Amino acid sequence: MTAETTTTAFAEQVAWICRHAKSCVGDEAQTRVSLINPFLRNVLGWDTADPRQVKTEYHIYNVDGSLRGDVDYALLGEDGQPILLVEAKPVGANLADSKTLAQLFDYHARTELPVIVLWNGTHFWAHADLDRANRMDAEPYRKVDLCAVGEGDEEFILSFRQAVFGQQAARNRAIEERRRQAERDRAREQRAEQAGRIRKAWAALTNRPSDELVGMLLRQAGIQFAESDVDGYRELIVDEIEAMSDDVAGDVVDVALEAGSGQATTLTAAANTAMRESGGSEVGLDYVEARCRELAPPSARQLEIREGRPLYNKSLQAILSGMAKRGEIERTGRKRYRATGLLVEGS
Repeated sequence: MTAETTTTAFAEQVAWICRHAKSCVGDEAQTRVSLINPFLRNVLGWDTADPRQVKTEYHIYNVDGSLRGDVDYALLGEDGQPILLVEAKPVGANLADSKTLAQLFDYHARTELPVIVLWNGTHFWAHADLDRANRMDAEPYRKVDLCAVGEGDEEFILSFRQAVFGQQAARNRAIEERRRQAERDRAREQRAEQAGRIRKAWAALTNRPSDELVGMLLRQAGIQFAESDVDGYRELIVDEIEAMSDDVAGDVVDVALEAGSGQATTLTAAANTAMRESGGSEVGLDYVEARCRELAPPSARQLEIREGRPLYNKSLQAILSGMAKRGEIERTGRKRYRATGLLVEGS
């Protein structure tokens, strides 16, 4: 099988798995017949009908010779001995389940193979004994979601092809995967730390822009100004930065509304009522917030527009920004609004 043919087979089989996975949920036998067997055969080149290549329900024995259990697949080398074990689970099964891992620990310890695969049709997890010899690591060294194939996933899966797979090569690959994952983790932690510092720096800059920043923005906008004008423009810039932030947040709330979020709908209804009651008079955000606290149930006040951060005040600003874009209200100043005829008369 050429490299191009293998890549085509991989893509076709992945599409098949993702298309038919739902019909195999909770059914291990169907998962094996419909998803795992075809992939082993058509992509990885393991003939599941040839007992010289694949043994199903392979017996695992205790030291005294008594039967310990059966592993779903034992992929065999040229000498007829297992070189890779594959334990199958039904689509949707939790591969991190403690009983499943205990089963894998047991099989791994009694075969001394460097790698063992846990596979539920859509998720392919490869375990090894990198931390301690002949003791399987609790965490897989690589996880692949076949319905969300990422960078390097295809190459990794194809390293299990019958034509190229070897125990030492598999162990070396596991060691390399662990090294790469450690690098990715370090890079992610560094990026998160830098992002936090940038957010703090941006907040410091935009809460009270320096004279230098105000001047730079005004020059970029082509606005002529005198040094004595900087303070006045500073307030305008803060207002506009806040308005842009509200607009972005408003888009998030719009998405929540389109998705049918009960919290977003309830809070928006409360804001509409508060602004309509104002009768076209200018009101501040504090008024709208106080009125919404009276009108909206507690659950709506926890509307989250940023993951893990319940920002009630920001949520209201986002909703009001959306109302302004629709022409229902107008922003008259920093955190100040007035209902338009479209909203007042529409009542």
